[in-house]
Amino acid sequence: MTGSGSGSGHRLIAWLIHLLTALGAVIGMMALLAIFEGDYHASLWWLVLALFVDGIDGPLARHFNVTKVLPGFNGNTLDEVIDYFTYAIIPAIFAYMVGLVPAGWGLVAAGMILLSSLYYYGNSDQKSEDYFFKGFPVVWNIVVFYLYILQMSLWVNLGVFTLCVILSFVPIYFVHPARVVFWRKITLPVTILWGVANLVILITYERKEPGWLMVISLVCLTYLIGIGLWRTVKGPLIKG
Repeated sequence: MTGSGSGSGHRLIAWLIHLLTALGAVIGMMALLAIFEGDYHASLWWLVLALFVDGIDGPLARHFNVTKVLPGFNGNTLDEVIDYFTYAIIPAIFAYMVGLVPAGWGLVAAGMILLSSLYYYGNSDQKSEDYFFKGFPVVWNIVVFYLYILQMSLWVNLGVFTLCVILSFVPIYFVHPARVVFWRKITLPVTILWGVANLVILITYERKEPGWLMVISLVCLTYLIGIGLWRTVKGPLIKG
């Protein structure tokens, strides 16, 4: 079923996909409540769930041609509203409340996250013709996950935040694992392995150090970043 028609069944499926996207707001609220309750581990779990929902609603929307079935409803706008909430606002609050940066710098870091993310979502040229992100793609949820788990120096954390903000304004490319055709047969499995490793890290974090699981996670992340750097140097990578 490709969703190419406009019957009531297709419309129902389209609305259900939009509802799935919209549930990201509720999931984000749960992450926010967990932060305010001091349960930062639970907050990360909610952010992982939000990331999963965001990862599947786009492919579903494209498969069922949701834009054509419901032309009067802008799913892209809905998606970006939810993404700004779960990928920027909540991670900014998380960084501030957890204390991921030195004392006195929490509001500065949170402000940098929010303002640079607004620039990204306001930029109509945020993706390339071959579906790479241009500049840091507002994945602050992933950034705070690593900084929380790795427990590095607070000044190093501030440096990481600053670097990501700078990369928001620099024409360096980052891969979209689901949409970039180039090496997708490798990129998708690597992305899945990365996700599984991080899930296990979250499951076992309170009992033991992430150890080799973090090594796997960082190696996968290095590959994903490397694809973007290759695109930056070589130009458009249309062929798979």
